[in-house]
Amino acid sequence: MKPTKGRTLIKKTADDLGVSESLTQDVVDFYYSTVRKKIEAMKHTTIFLHGLGTLRLSRVKLKRDITGLKKLLSSNEQEDFKKVIRFKFTQEQLTQKEEALENCNKYYEPLYEKRNKNLESKRANPGGDKE
Repeated sequence: MKPTKGRTLIKKTADDLGVSESLTQDVVDFYYSTVRKKIEAMKHTTIFLHGLGTLRLSRVKLKRDITGLKKLLSSNEQEDFKKVIRFKFTQEQLTQKEEALENCNKYYEPLYEKRNKNLESKRANPGGDKE
């Protein structure tokens, strides 16, 4: 499969639909800016993108990022203006990632419990029911 460049795709889509390239570009830009905002906000544990699949937040990566941000905040001294801004931004990121991790835990725990119950029942009865 040969990949298509964005400019070519926009032009071809505009021609196929009979609309201007600028309108097509605006629609694509709006769609991807909305998707980017949802991903950056980390309010949802999963985001489904038609044609691309489902994006899921990784608990492991969130935990790693939270640990790194906590280290940065504990070692950061507010000496000059740039450090104050970075400190505040890091605090906001930490809060956002902690909330996302909490949402991930709420989403994944029931799934893991269900999977574990299924595994336990298979171990208890490996051959299945024989009647």
